[in-house]
Amino acid sequence: MADVNPDAAEVCNGIDDDCDAQVDGPGSADAATWYADADSDGYTDPAASATDCAPPDGFAEASELPDCDDADPTVHPGAAEVLDDGVDQDCDGEDQLSPPESTEGGCGCSTGSRSPAGVGLVGLALLLFLPLRRR
Repeated sequence: MADVNPDAAEVCNGIDDDCDAQVDGPGSADAATWYADADSDGYTDPAASATDCAPPDGFAEASELPDCDDADPTVHPGAAEVLDDGVDQDCDGEDQLSPPESTEGGCGCSTGSRSPAGVGLVGLALLLFLPLRRR
């Protein structure tokens, strides 16, 4: 092969192109960049990369969205967020809080359907009309 000689550039082709006893590898002219996916969830860490002809163990092609915790397979973009647990499972930058307790009828109270003002008015009415009934 005329392309195999000590002056040839090593390329990712399964041949020792430059006669250095190394077949392909990180120094190959057309080696690709791979990104860490230590938790194997399909989302990679853009801050941790390696260049080689094939992905090293724990590395993959860059994911469209980055993993915000490459040590936890349950944390990545698109993961289901567990509310109020102190962990940002979906990598949106915040831990979502549980929604406030809903109130029936929009009265602003968590128990019963009467507002405190309404209860006070009923009590006042009873106090005013009870003396009238005794006569």
